[in-house]
Amino acid sequence: MLDEIHEKGTVISEARFLQSKNMCFKNLIFRRGIQPTDIDLSFDFNDQLYFQGEGKLEGKGMDYGQRKHLECMSKRIYKGGAESFVIIFEHNVTDPTEKVYVWNCKVTEIFSGREGKWSPPKKEIILLECIKQISKYCEDVLKLQL
Repeated sequence: MLDEIHEKGTVISEARFLQSKNMCFKNLIFRRGIQPTDIDLSFDFNDQLYFQGEGKLEGKGMDYGQRKHLECMSKRIYKGGAESFVIIFEHNVTDPTEKVYVWNCKVTEIFSGREGKWSPPKKEIILLECIKQISKYCEDVLKLQL
């Protein structure tokens, strides 16, 4: 049972959250340099629509291995029968002790498991609106029951 009341969408335990950011992947390097990566955001709607997301500091790119992992995961989810998207978003919070409000971050790229390709958004959009638009499309056009 939780000892504290918290707002939905916030970290329940700041200490455990910080600990998760200090995970050390030493000795978990495999052939061809394959090693674990973190994913900043992952959730699904009714096992029919999956989102993975990665946030980067403005102007910083994503490394090849992480990009490839997210692509493959999204394509595999789609092949398993669900729509799947990866959304890359950026923020300008340079102080690592300051919170990044993910919902309001600018989307820079979207990967569709169905299409198997990356695309920039057609217009500037924040993460929350991007997820809402994709969800609405999946309900209205693809007739998913989310």
